[in-house]
Amino acid sequence: MWRVVPHRDNKEADISFIANLKRHSNTVNCVRFSPTGLILASGGDDGAMFLWHEREDKASDSSFLDDDSEQNKEHWVAYKMLRYVKQLLFYSECLTKQQNKI
Repeated sequence: MWRVVPHRDNKEADISFIANLKRHSNTVNCVRFSPTGLILASGGDDGAMFLWHEREDKASDSSFLDDDSEQNKEHWVAYKMLRYVKQLLFYSECLTKQQNKI
């Protein structure tokens, strides 16, 4: 994930690395934040959709961290995975304002 902060002149932007979200086994086609920004949904060619939330405590058991974890400024955790038996390609997803429907 990257943070993009546009300049007022709209010609350039400050771009900084925030976090690496590793769970998909193939190309990720779509990533969407919920309206509140508390949930992130990602879907891709592997037929899986992951729901993520930001971990409150930045310190955690190192067995769950990947090689990039120390570079992460934010720590997002996949807490739900939706997978289909047949190959399903996700190209778009949308979360409702109540964050209870995809």
